[in-house]
Amino acid sequence: MVELLVAIGILAILGTVSWSIVRSLQPSFKLAAIGRNLVVDLRSVQQRAVTEQIEYGLRFSLANNSYQILKFGSSTQEILNKNLPSDVQLYQVSG
Repeated sequence: MVELLVAIGILAILGTVSWSIVRSLQPSFKLAAIGRNLVVDLRSVQQRAVTEQIEYGLRFSLANNSYQILKFGSSTQEILNKNLPSDVQLYQVSG
């Protein structure tokens, strides 16, 4: 009986430690997923530009915390508008 209680106590401690590790890594996983989505969108635009022989662009909006994919032709057309989660912020870096 004592061995069973000790084993349950050890499992509870291991579960608590592993849960805290997973929670601390969660923001990193989320940021990596957002980065992958951005890369997918960039490659998609690149492929469209090569295939269609039309210029495309990507515009980041710091005010709206989003980015847009634009198609340039006789007029500028917005193809996609993606809002980033509130815990991911865009910043302007110059220098």
